[in-house]
This record gives sequence, structure tokens and C-alpha cells, in this order.
Amino acid sequence: LNVFHLTPISWITSITYTKYFSFGDPGDWETGHFWSLSVEEHFYFIWPSVFYFFKKYRAQFALAIVIIVPFVRLLTDVSVMHFFTRADSLMWGCLFAIYYDNIYSYIKTKSKLLLLSPFIILLGCLVTKRIITLLFPDLKFLEHAAIAFAGSFGTITNVCIGLIVIISINYENNLWFKFLNTSIMNYIGILSYSIYIWQQIFFSERLGALSDFPLNILYIFIVAALSYNFIEKPFLKLKDKFEVKNREVKSKASSSISI
Repeated sequence: LNVFHLTPISWITSITYTKYFSFGDPGDWETGHFWSLSVEEHFYFIWPSVFYFFKKYRAQFALAIVIIVPFVRLLTDVSVMHFFTRADSLMWGCLFAIYYDNIYSYIKTKSKLLLLSPFIILLGCLVTKRIITLLFPDLKFLEHAAIAFAGSFGTITNVCIGLIVIISINYENNLWFKFLNTSIMNYIGILSYSIYIWQQIFFSERLGALSDFPLNILYIFIVAALSYNFIEKPFLKLKDKFEVKNREVKSKASSSISI
């Protein structure tokens, strides 16, 4: 039954959100995907501080990050997953939030046909990257640039995803909105974090037949549903209790001050 053996380093990097420091370790497949949680936690440590203490410069800071990080990807190993090659993906979301009103005001003046452009560009990025790989296998720098700027974490991809999010929440009378709001898509959204946590195990060869497609997809959903209901939900309820108590304390404090 000794299917998995997590090393001490694997445990330590998982619980301390430092996984990307050991990313690529072949013996750490089952928790290797936690590199993205590491990037997120480090980002959430830095950005709120900038957002709160440097209000006048937060937009400039965000712009600097989304400009600098793609070139870091370009000049380093693009496959390396760490804060300095992936932080722009999160920062683009912050920029879209800061300039949401401006972006939406611009988008709503355009024809509905143009609203398809982010979807088309995303597809174009996938096709272009594939064409470059097939037709110019010796031009590694060209392939490297395509990945850095139009890959799954690339600048063009990030911008298109941001636009798609704004379009998706503001245009309700279309098939895309109805599809995203179907019960199955809502349920996948609810389970998304649990799916992310557990999915890697069921793509491990060490699991044997349980990792065979498409049954592994079914197993992922079963385990994710169990994890959500018996681990995630109890913690969310505990969080809600703390938030209610915190509001009550603040309310009492403000009442005593006013008196």
C-alpha cells in the first residue's frame, strides 16, 4: 500500500508555501502543483501592503510588474514556475479591477462581434505557438518568446482572460453566460479549489489503473466532493463564525466610543 512517499522537503515546502523553490523535483509530483499556491500567497503578502500604504503609486507598481515579469520569463528558463516569472498573471487581475469602470465603458461601446475577439485571440495564441514549434524547431528563442508572451501564462493570454471575465459578468443574454451559469458549471466552480488540490494524485503513474483516463476524472470529482463537504465547508463555517464575532466586537467598540 506504499503508493506515495512524500519526502520531508515535500511536506515542508507544501505547508510553508515555498513549493516553487523545489519545483521540478521528479519525486515531488503529487504536490508539485502547489507552486502556484506559493506564488499566490507571496503575492497576497506584497500587494495588499502596496495597495494600502502606497495608494498613489499602486497602479504604477502594478503596471511595472506586468511589464517587467514577461521579460524575466523571456530571459530565463520559461518553464520555471516561481514568483518572478508568474506574478504578472495575478497583477493583471488587479489592474483590471483598478480600471474596471474605464475598461467596461470602452467595451460596451463596441459591437457584440468585437466581444468575441478575446476568445479568438486566445485560440490564435494556441495555434501560433504550435505552428512556431512545428515549423521553426531550431529557432528556440522564437518559441521561448511565444511562450513568454502568448503561452498559458503569457501577457496576451492574461489580458484576454481579464477581458473575458468582464464580458462574462456584464452580458447576460447569450449562450456563453447561460453555459457558465448551468448547474454543472456552478458545481465545478464550487469544487474548483478541492479539484486543484487533489487532481495531481490521479495523474500519477504510481496510482496504477486509478490514474487511467477517463476514470481518473471521475475519481478526482469524487475525492474533491468529499474534501469540499468534510474539510473545506467546516473551515468556511468556522471562518464565518469568526467574522460574525469580529463584527460584533467592532460594533460594541464603536458604540462605547460614541457614548
